[in-house]
Amino acid sequence: METARAITADIQPPTGCQMCMNGRKAQLHLTLECNIHCYFCPIKESEFGTDVMEVRGRKYDASTPMAVMLDDIVNDPSVDGAAISGGEPLMHPERTYQAIEYLRLRRGPQFHIHLYSNGIAIDAAVLRRLNALKINELRVNSLKPRIFSQLAGAQFQVVCEIPCIPDPRYLERLCDLLPELPRYGVHALNLNELEATEETRQIYLRKGFAIEGNRAVESAAYARQIRQFIAERDLDISVFFCNFEIAEKIRISRNRLENGTLS
Repeated sequence: METARAITADIQPPTGCQMCMNGRKAQLHLTLECNIHCYFCPIKESEFGTDVMEVRGRKYDASTPMAVMLDDIVNDPSVDGAAISGGEPLMHPERTYQAIEYLRLRRGPQFHIHLYSNGIAIDAAVLRRLNALKINELRVNSLKPRIFSQLAGAQFQVVCEIPCIPDPRYLERLCDLLPELPRYGVHALNLNELEATEETRQIYLRKGFAIEGNRAVESAAYARQIRQFIAERDLDISVFFCNFEIAEKIRISRNRLENGTLS
């Protein structure tokens, strides 16, 4: 089986990924609402679409003040950054901005913040706010050139982060997008090995994906094809393949961080 090391060779993952791998980033889900419902979404069906927040495994009502929700993070010296996700956090832009502002106020410019989004809600006004807030990275799960074109003026790193779906049509759409990304200032591609969860396993099997353990068997092979496509065209894009083992290491490190057992 192809390994992440074999696929990425000497490629360094984005800074946010390295921090997650070292267990130095806290995870914030600012909502479980989303403006699309991807079949590969790992959120439990019973929770998807609910406007609740989750920080370090603890759930909060959407009306909870930021100071109450985030003080556990800002007062923890072992936490050097935060990964802000959802759902789609930009469905509640002011809440997202408030969270970033509070983290910046309490922990300063060295605190590394990356934000996940599908990009649908991004426009010039959102970009101006994210620039002003000085986030470090924006991870965009999309294959739409229009969304990345909106980010051409970003003053932070934009990473195209998508699941590596073993589907020829998906691969074709991605290969159409890749030559466009450097024109918009996007030079990093994160490919996440397609994981089969309790929520998604039967969906993948119905789509004809071969499953072995907790992974789609051909996901790594597709990642190798994508990297080859980039190399053959000399595109200025680094590729990081986050396989199941790396993702599991991140989950274990995050659990240890949340439980106060990270050394």
